[in-house]
Amino acid sequence: MSIKKKIKKFKEGNSFKSFHVAISQAFVAILFLLIDFVFSKKLSVYDFGCWKELFFVLNFGIPILSFGLPEGFKYFIARDSDKIQKYLSNVFAIIITVSAVLFFILLILNIMHSLQVIDLGIYYLISLLFPLPY
Repeated sequence: MSIKKKIKKFKEGNSFKSFHVAISQAFVAILFLLIDFVFSKKLSVYDFGCWKELFFVLNFGIPILSFGLPEGFKYFIARDSDKIQKYLSNVFAIIITVSAVLFFILLILNIMHSLQVIDLGIYYLISLLFPLPY
């Protein structure tokens, strides 16, 4: 079997797609590590701690929104293609519920900040660094 045929067969299989996903995820992980390394050198210890706290909270939501809901939706529509509207409405309701809870938490935190119970000022400035990794 020639090399071209082996490469073509490899590309047609599922392992190529899995390999591609693994490589792209590795590049993203390396990018985050490099950005953390640069931030650890440029920011003060206090600012870097605030950055890590915010990024830790942000990392809780990423898997739910990027893998959990879309993958679950794809699984259920592949299993029952005639109930797409029902599954889409369920996913939409979950997203609205999560958004409402998150909005409520942020509202409470901002009210507490306005009443000077907690200080969120440093987080506002550090959150401006979020677009850099993305």
